[in-house]
Amino acid sequence: MSVISSAIVIPSTAHLPELKKEFIIYESSISDIIGILVFNYVLMDDMLSIKSIGIFSGNILMAVVISALASLLLIYMLTRIKANLKFFLIFAILALVYTSGELIKIPSLLIILVFGLLMNNSRLLFRGKFSGMATQTYMDDILNLMRSITAETSFLIRTFFFILFGYTINAALLINPEVILLGSLIVGILFIVRFLYLRFVLRANLLPELFLMPRGLVTILLFYNIPAEKTMSSFNVGVLFFVVVTTSLIMMLGLIFFRAPSVVRE
Repeated sequence: MSVISSAIVIPSTAHLPELKKEFIIYESSISDIIGILVFNYVLMDDMLSIKSIGIFSGNILMAVVISALASLLLIYMLTRIKANLKFFLIFAILALVYTSGELIKIPSLLIILVFGLLMNNSRLLFRGKFSGMATQTYMDDILNLMRSITAETSFLIRTFFFILFGYTINAALLINPEVILLGSLIVGILFIVRFLYLRFVLRANLLPELFLMPRGLVTILLFYNIPAEKTMSSFNVGVLFFVVVTTSLIMMLGLIFFRAPSVVRE
C-alpha cells in the first residue's frame, strides 16, 4: 500500500504547473518500479542471504542490458523502415521485451523504464560518426508517436481497471467498522509520512502534492500476486479497497481546491 499509482495520478496532473507535474510523474513512476522490485525481492526464499541478493542484483543488471539492446535494435529498425507501419512494430517489440522479462524472471517494468530513457535520450547515444543513424528530427517523430500510443493505451487500461475494480468491490465491506478503523489508520499514516517527507526532506510546497497519493492498479495487482503460503488469512480485503477509494477521493479533493498561481504579464 506504499506504492503510488502512476496510472491514476499522472493523467490528473494535466493542469498543474510544469514543475509540479514533473515531480508527480517522476515520483509515481519510481514508486511503481521500486515497489514492484521490493515486492519481488521479499517473495524470494532466504531474502537476506548473499545468494538471494546476488540473484536479484543480477536480474536487475540483465534487465538493463536487455532493454538497452532492444532499444538500439528498435532505433536501428525504425531508421531503416520506410513503410507506415511503425505503430505495430513498436507495440510488438515492447510486448516481446516485456514478455521475455516475465519468462526469465527479471524486472519487466525496469526494462520498459530503461527502454523509454534510451529512446528519449537517443541524441546522447548517436554522436560523432554514429549521428547519421538517427537524426533528431526523425527521433522526435518517433517519440511523438510513442507518446500518442502511451496516452491512448494508458487511458484504455485505466478505464478497464476501474470497471473491474468496481465489479470486485463489496460495498458491505466498506462500511464494516473494522475496515473503516484499520483503513483510516493506514491512510492517516500515509498522509503523515507524506507530509513529513514533503515538508522536511524536500522542503517543497505542500499543495497539491500532499493530496496526490492515490493507491490503485499496482496495489491491487501486487495484492493478488501474493502467494497463498504468504497470505495473512486474517487480513480483510475490504481494507485494501477502502485505502484505494479513500486516497483517490483525497486526490480528487486536492485537485479541486488547488488553484495554480496566475501568471502576471506586462
